[in-house]
Amino acid sequence: MRPKIKKEDFLNADDEWLVQLIGQTTDVEINPNITNQKKDLYYKRIQLCNLIIQIEFTIESYGQINFFIDYSHEIPDLIELKELLYEFNEREAVDAIDKTLLFYHNNKKEFDYLTNAIEPANYDLRHKQLEEKYYDLENTNNGVAFYIPLCEPIENLAKYIRLNPNEFLVDENGVEYNS
Repeated sequence: MRPKIKKEDFLNADDEWLVQLIGQTTDVEINPNITNQKKDLYYKRIQLCNLIIQIEFTIESYGQINFFIDYSHEIPDLIELKELLYEFNEREAVDAIDKTLLFYHNNKKEFDYLTNAIEPANYDLRHKQLEEKYYDLENTNNGVAFYIPLCEPIENLAKYIRLNPNEFLVDENGVEYNS
């Protein structure tokens, strides 16, 4: 159920790499004695690691507006990530995801048009207008544009993993870490 991560990687990985390793490693422990409750916990932990890295990469690489245009199939993943982050008390990220999803739903016709039209008229202009509306969601005095803050939740998650490794992983031999 839990991914097997080399001790050296666990000890030396930076925050993002550690979370990514847990979320994307396919070599997992085989333990028939794990209860269904523990299996559910491990699944949620691994899913959180996978989704936070996946969504953070997509948004950072392509932008929030393009996320809804080109990666709209990941919206259910964003909703699941929000629920998992809520369990880890990451309120700022959860609130930002809620605000972003509301923005998407309020502008769904425009997103659908930019996504599905064969040759959308004024694509660049319409895209820029959506982007400006999105960035203005949070009126700040310091000129910072609105975004979903996932860097801090990744750092917090990595700290939690280092303090509670057995909730997330085992070593390369399938052995739990000593407390």
